[in-house]
Amino acid sequence: MSVPDTIKTMKLIIEKHVGVVLTTVVVLTFLIIILNYLGFFTPYNYLTAQWDVALNKPRILKYGEPGFTDKQCYKIAPQFGFSYDIVAGCVVSESLINGVNSYNAVTTSYLNKKLGKNWEEKFNLSVDSMYFADQAVAIRDTVLKIDQIKQMNQFLDSVSNGQRHLSVWVLPHKNDDYNVKVGELMPDSSITVFCYYQIDLNRLNIVSAYYEKNLSKQDTKKIP
Repeated sequence: MSVPDTIKTMKLIIEKHVGVVLTTVVVLTFLIIILNYLGFFTPYNYLTAQWDVALNKPRILKYGEPGFTDKQCYKIAPQFGFSYDIVAGCVVSESLINGVNSYNAVTTSYLNKKLGKNWEEKFNLSVDSMYFADQAVAIRDTVLKIDQIKQMNQFLDSVSNGQRHLSVWVLPHKNDDYNVKVGELMPDSSITVFCYYQIDLNRLNIVSAYYEKNLSKQDTKKIP
């Protein structure tokens, strides 16, 4: 083989190998970008979720600002067979977001098969109920500080020599409905209701109010 033919052959071989190398680099780069986008380079992704499920340690993960019901979620989650964990704050990467979403999708699918597809609704209801119960004391304090309620209480106290006072009942949680009633517990165990309030559970402010009745002379009778 002549020298020019040898050089030409070597050039073709080099070009072929360069093409293979470039193709490999492009494919690997693209694969790395996709895997990073899907969160495979974070601790939370499809594979780590499958591993945790296999170890019978399913988790639902959360990131972002602290929620009003996080404390209740921690307590309720074990009753449904998983743990609730906050893994990041507000500053998160796109890969972490995608990884957490993939992770939670695996856990959710597992819990759907184990508990039924309505488990999330039951979980949220349990969380809301516990949160409402935990907020009950704060809600009562809020209502008792309302000017109208303070005036009613002072009025009852003044006409009964301290024997009568208002009571505050926190009602079962219902969206867009009154969740507090204020009235007086009578000697025969009946209740005279004076007003209803809808209190925002999170911010503890008044959303709406309805006054059933005002105190009148008939209402000022002293307890025997």
